[in-house]
Amino acid sequence: MKTLYALMALLLVSAAIRAQSTVDSVEIKFQKLLDQTGMTFKMPEGSVKIPIVKNMQIHYDYAVSYPSRNMEIRYTIVPMGKRVAEYQEFQKKHDPGSSMADPNKMFEISAIVTATNMGGGTQDTTIKGRKFPTTDVKNEFGADIGGFLMVQVKNNSAGTNYKFCSMVALQKDNVANVYIFFLCNSMQEFVQNLKDLGPLGIYYALRFKPDETPLQR
Repeated sequence: MKTLYALMALLLVSAAIRAQSTVDSVEIKFQKLLDQTGMTFKMPEGSVKIPIVKNMQIHYDYAVSYPSRNMEIRYTIVPMGKRVAEYQEFQKKHDPGSSMADPNKMFEISAIVTATNMGGGTQDTTIKGRKFPTTDVKNEFGADIGGFLMVQVKNNSAGTNYKFCSMVALQKDNVANVYIFFLCNSMQEFVQNLKDLGPLGIYYALRFKPDETPLQR
């Protein structure tokens, strides 16, 4: 009996170590992305960090939720340095008739594809949104272009049971694309959460540093 108890205790300790290792790994990877792209992240007040859920549709790097209300926020950072370098090299030398898209010109397409994936992966004409004014997105997020889209989440292929997503998309040219997913059960619930928590605390938690020249990788 003592042997079985000791074995059970050892298994529990091993599981706890693995869980802590996973948490630490997420923290380390997210911080590396922040450093690489010249961004800052301030944990939204009242939120708690939650594990990343593997899913078929949306890759994300960090997530938080609120214990006392229905809302989860996911953060995705996609560095552009490698794609920009490949494009610049292509511009210098390429075969006649060949073409390659400029990564800086793909913002709208990438945002729509990402929003569609969050919604369930099928074409959805109900997805609506608009761009942010250039001056505002620069002042508030440190980005060159940005906007938001409202998405109805039709299934759990994105690893969530929430039914609504307000997605913010940002781009700093030559640096990174960023997607912030505010998950709730309805637009009304999202708006109420925004009023209760205040936009400054949650809307601007992740942003580019002003006048920062990040590492290009």
